[in-house]
Amino acid sequence: MWFMLLGLFACSWMDIRTKRIPNSVSYGLIPVGICIGIIRLGVKGMIAGLILSSFTGIVLSLIHAIGGADVKLSTALGAAFGTTGFLYGMAFTVLLAGAAGVPVIIRHWISRDEKITTLQQAFVPYMTVGFGIVTLQICGGLIK
Repeated sequence: MWFMLLGLFACSWMDIRTKRIPNSVSYGLIPVGICIGIIRLGVKGMIAGLILSSFTGIVLSLIHAIGGADVKLSTALGAAFGTTGFLYGMAFTVLLAGAAGVPVIIRHWISRDEKITTLQQAFVPYMTVGFGIVTLQICGGLIK
């Protein structure tokens, strides 16, 4: 689990600095997530998390909520954390990212602009914090 978070920290740094995560890094975390998932959850649990996270990532990508690297990272995270851990992690991630968008909405409301400009911000740091919280919960025995 901790190795996966180290990979996410590296991806967060790249995402913040360049808004790009190389395929070698994002694809490289998928086998790591699969191995962690098999060890933690067994093959069935890992596959269930892999399917759920892949489906979720593709849907979010189709509505332009996340980018391609985010889809690959969510797939790796779903394989490692399983369905329950993935859902908790994404819930924390979405809450954190949504809270970060509040200042944009307030600024729009105050300035009375007719259109909110697109805010392209790094999403992986929110994933890192969200799944870091889940990792601490797993280590504390709160979730499996």
